[in-house]
Amino acid sequence: AEPKAYYTYAKVETLPGGMDRKMALKMIGRSLKDLSREWQIINKLAS
Repeated sequence: AEPKAYYTYAKVETLPGGMDRKMALKMIGRSLKDLSREWQIINKLAS
């Protein structure tokens, strides 16, 4: 998903599907961690 979508989610209290803001932020945080892990692997391969 796009970062813009994440910011939109963070502003909205209740999301479609009944997901609330805290849940959304948790999911966002998890996906950001996964992304940074992937970047570290890519950087190791590139170097």
